Amino acid sequence: MVLVHCHPVDSRLFDGQLTAAAAGDLAARLVVIDLPGFGQSTLPSEMPDRYEIDDLADLVNAVIDHLRLADPVLGGVAIGGTVAVEAARRRQTRTAGIVLVSNKPGGDPPERAAVRESTAIEVLRDGTAAHAPRLARLALTPDADPQVIDRVEAMITAAEPRAVAALLRTITNRPDLLPMLAELHLPTLVVGGRDDQISPPERVEELAAALDQATLRLIPGAGHMAPIEAPQATTAILGEFLDDLIRARGRP
Repeated sequence: MVLVHCHPVDSRLFDGQLTAAAAGDLAARLVVIDLPGFGQSTLPSEMPDRYEIDDLADLVNAVIDHLRLADPVLGGVAIGGTVAVEAARRRQTRTAGIVLVSNKPGGDPPERAAVRESTAIEVLRDGTAAHAPRLARLALTPDADPQVIDRVEAMITAAEPRAVAALLRTITNRPDLLPMLAELHLPTLVVGGRDDQISPPERVEELAAALDQATLRLIPGAGHMAPIEAPQATTAILGEFLDDLIRARGRP
């Protein structure tokens, strides 16, 4: 299983799931990827104003090919999920399934796009640390664990401002997931946080309802970053999905 983080954090979003996989509590090897300028990944030598979904998907597939992963499950959180779907689309039949956390159908409405552009400019001007508390509050529930808040803020602060701005603009110009998923016809796990302010549960439900092979799971007490805010529940849901895929393939 290959997972891609959301904006504006890094692959440490999945620390709970990595721990579970290392302990054998997930029926898959788990690989997590840092997008350029986040976590341990550096910025591109020629830094664009915005990242293209196609380019990010190619990076994900380059990692998969380098590690020689056969039929991976591809997934991610929010924009990370969109990148994963495009990577799967480019791999055609060489994907076992899709995992989408905090995703919704459609693109940005014009008013939301304007807010994202304003945020991108502010982050470039002020740096990521100045905006980390506000961005963390948007992504997490109002009563999130203080340690989780600290971890999310630390990831945001560590991110390159140019990467944060570029990925914000990627989100603004992201394609609609539904036509992309319609090409794949793959088993898809759709996960949402019941308290998500960015991708409300009704929009997550709308995405799942439009797919013919979707399993929907909503996590109580979780916001936009369920893997870090509700790690045990998220891991259990991923484990169930993997077990179902294994059974469907007739493996013991």
